Amino acid sequence: MKKHYILLLILAILVLIWLWLRYGQKVSLAVSDEAEIPGEIPTGGMTPLRCALLLMEGSRGIEVKAFQAYYNDNRPFGLPPIETDGILGPITMQAARDLSGKEGLMGFSLDDFGICRQNI
Repeated sequence: MKKHYILLLILAILVLIWLWLRYGQKVSLAVSDEAEIPGEIPTGGMTPLRCALLLMEGSRGIEVKAFQAYYNDNRPFGLPPIETDGILGPITMQAARDLSGKEGLMGFSLDDFGICRQNI
C-alpha cells in the first residue's frame, strides 16, 4: 500500500514538472510585457494591443490599461486621474464617456480614441 502512495507522489511530481516546462515559462514571458509604470502605454512585444477589441464594463487586460493611461494623459481639465489597473469598472467607463462626450456610451475600442494610431 505504501508503494502506491510513493508511485502516485512521483507521478504527481512528474506531471507538475511537465506542466511547468510546458506552460510556466510562456506565462511568465507574457506577463512581463505588461506596463508596470503608471502612464506607460504597452505596445509591441509579445502582447500587442488589439485596437479593435470591444471594451465594456468588466473587461480586463492591457487594452484597458492602455486606455486608462491615455485618459490620464488626455483627461478633460478639472477631472481627476484614474487608476491604471487594467480593469474596466464604473470609474473607467465614466472616464470613457467623459472623454468621448457620449453619455450613453456602453462600449468602445482603442480605435475609437485613436490610441493605436498615436503609438505606431
